[in-house]
Amino acid sequence: MGSGGYNRRKGNINQYRHINIRFLQQKNCLKQPCSFIYSWGDREIVCSFDGYSLNINYAMNKGNYIIGIAKTRTNYGYREWFICPLCSRRTTALYYRWNYYGCRICQSLNYSSSQQSHNRMEQVNRKIYKIQDRLEAEHDPLIYYSIPKPKRMHYRTYEKLLDRLAELDEQSGNAFVSECEKRLGIKL
Repeated sequence: MGSGGYNRRKGNINQYRHINIRFLQQKNCLKQPCSFIYSWGDREIVCSFDGYSLNINYAMNKGNYIIGIAKTRTNYGYREWFICPLCSRRTTALYYRWNYYGCRICQSLNYSSSQQSHNRMEQVNRKIYKIQDRLEAEHDPLIYYSIPKPKRMHYRTYEKLLDRLAELDEQSGNAFVSECEKRLGIKL
């Protein structure tokens, strides 16, 4: 299916709260037994690590989850993983959906890229939006020439991004014309 098809019926990982083990490692929450608060802006959970597992107290539904942590040996030490409480797979992130935590597969979630259309015009517009995000500008596929340079960005990078936006604007126009020709059945 060319427009996301079956994958659009599944949930998107960006729509659900999750807890990520790489983030916890980065914040040194898994070095020794400790307690900490993991928050998502408006919601937070209280977590405690006992050296072998993560105990999550979720105040919303008064849930208490115990999530195992596995370690695999690497050339530079160990890599830690969550053990999914539903299927026992190793995973880096657990998503909260349907009132419990589980891996992406158990929660029937997929990535946003698998839900996107393969339409050339939409692909070009996504590239335009990505560059506009880097330039801290509004999402508008038609305006690329009046974007001010963001702070702490080199002028060379800024000029390259503006040149790329001009190229993408031309590609967007060409994709629009070819889409119109395909749908209308006439040569423009």
